[in-house]
Amino acid sequence: MRRDMMHLVAFLLSGPTSHHHGMWRHPETENRFLEPDFYEHIARVLELGKFDALFFADVLSISDFYKGNFDTILGRGGQMGLLDPVPLIAIVSRVTQRLGLGVTVSTSFEPAYQLARNLATLDCSARDASPGMS
Repeated sequence: MRRDMMHLVAFLLSGPTSHHHGMWRHPETENRFLEPDFYEHIARVLELGKFDALFFADVLSISDFYKGNFDTILGRGGQMGLLDPVPLIAIVSRVTQRLGLGVTVSTSFEPAYQLARNLATLDCSARDASPGMS
């Protein structure tokens, strides 16, 4: 690999607004974030675009705090994650061959053993599906 090569990683949240706070209000927005084929489409486009990876951030709270309260984000929309990224990675892995996949997970709400087990299962599944890997 050349040293001057750029690596592209898509950073996504899985929720109604993703990274555009007001997108849910735009009449031409097609945000099908509750449909598996939405994430499969994203993965295919990223792979065709030569991205190296797709990373889902897990957000377990409302992150924007403006003027001392949450009124703005609750009333007008803001960045928020809604879905668990681990099953989304399983969905995405069905349609991609070369795209690296990553997530953040939290031990604040789930035991570390369970998270490690889930991630090991995903890793095992990915190896079995990839040609030439054992």
